[in-house]
Amino acid sequence: MKYKENYRWDEGHCFGFSAQSGDEVMRQHDYTILQIYDHSNIVCVQNEILDEIPFISRDIPIDTLYRVQYIHNFTRFNALPWNDSVNYWLELTDKEQLKNEIIFYFSTINHRSNFENKTKVHGVDFLCDISK
Repeated sequence: MKYKENYRWDEGHCFGFSAQSGDEVMRQHDYTILQIYDHSNIVCVQNEILDEIPFISRDIPIDTLYRVQYIHNFTRFNALPWNDSVNYWLELTDKEQLKNEIIFYFSTINHRSNFENKTKVHGVDFLCDISK
């Protein structure tokens, strides 16, 4: 999502940030993401504190954490049933196809929003950068 002062969640899938974006922000501020829990929350630790904890690794890439602690955490199917219509995105290997699916989903009127203005504009309301 692109930041907008007046944005409010429309009960659709277009909100928050990706684990990759969160990792980039945390690293810019000298924090490390240690865990993804409850399917959509992260635990971060300041790196200077992390250095004092010998049994914690800061070398786990965010895509590994996401894969292990979200994608392969099958309790998410019961905890997040509203994601049923988009779970297949996690299995797509063709990045261009994935990008096109995401842009199509968010830029067309979809059933997930309870508000009248359901469409999002790529580059205005959201960015779809799957290069990482």
